[in-house]
Amino acid sequence: MPRDALLLTEIIDAGERIVALVSRLDPGDPSRDRDRLDALLWNYTVLGEAAGRVCR
Repeated sequence: MPRDALLLTEIIDAGERIVALVSRLDPGDPSRDRDRLDALLWNYTVLGEAAGRVCR
């Protein structure tokens, strides 16, 4: 698979994980979901890194 296609797949996967994680957060007390918040931030990082490498 071409490099850009792999990066786009990573972007889509990270976006889907972000949506799934956000849907399960407790808006009343986000500090209780620290592991979920860490996973959310990680997926934003993956998404941003992959987006920055597309078409470079």
